[in-house]
Amino acid sequence: MKSTTITPKQHYLLRINRGEEVITELTKFCQENKIFSGSFYGIGACGEAELGHYSVATKQYSKQTFTGEYEVTNLTGIITDKKIHVHATLADNKFQTHAGHLARMVISGACEIHLIAGSEPVSRKFDEETGLELLDI
Repeated sequence: MKSTTITPKQHYLLRINRGEEVITELTKFCQENKIFSGSFYGIGACGEAELGHYSVATKQYSKQTFTGEYEVTNLTGIITDKKIHVHATLADNKFQTHAGHLARMVISGACEIHLIAGSEPVSRKFDEETGLELLDI
């Protein structure tokens, strides 16, 4: 295991509105506020989401799009200078859940996020073994 320390700089509460796309809005917020490290979690409701599942063996994502009414029971993410990495759990009206890497999500009701920004920037570096851009720590 590797680790680094980041100093919490600021906590933010965010509301992403109906019709807005989560990763687009988070990216814009982080760019405008010069946030290059941190984490967040959130809840809400979406009408469309694309989730992915990564295979280390093939180094490929399989993706599935979900449309309809979904509760967003969890959004969890890490912010770095290169990207925002998000995982999500969605629940349908039969209380069945779908989870994975979030590629895209359009909010249908609201989305509320608690974001903790770090003071120090954190970058990513490509890892040959996994095929992923991992935290450069």
